[in-house]
Amino acid sequence: MTGGTDGSLLIRGRSGGQVLLNNLARIADGTVDLEPTGSGSAVEMAASREYHGSKYRVGFTASSRGLVRIPYVTDPHPANLTIRSTGVIPATHLQTITGSTVTIDETTTPGRFLQTVTQD
Repeated sequence: MTGGTDGSLLIRGRSGGQVLLNNLARIADGTVDLEPTGSGSAVEMAASREYHGSKYRVGFTASSRGLVRIPYVTDPHPANLTIRSTGVIPATHLQTITGSTVTIDETTTPGRFLQTVTQD
């Protein structure tokens, strides 16, 4: 999947909608945003293993009980990871977040989400 160079690709699951991209192996360089919002809403990419963009970012935003499931992505960069309200991005698989932005807004998150923060 490739986002645009002059625009972006926005994938949303709303009000219980589920977007299952389980055969998607990787996101090529480009602006792509994944945004599940609402109870039972999810965007799932079970087969994706990486996003290593050069100029563009991939965005993962979960809000209001929405769920972003990227179980095999261990080092997305550059990326925007955003958790709002009661959104969920399981992060036990994330090893490194490089050149990225993490936003935790209107919520608290378990300490295991971020154990070590370094700045280059």
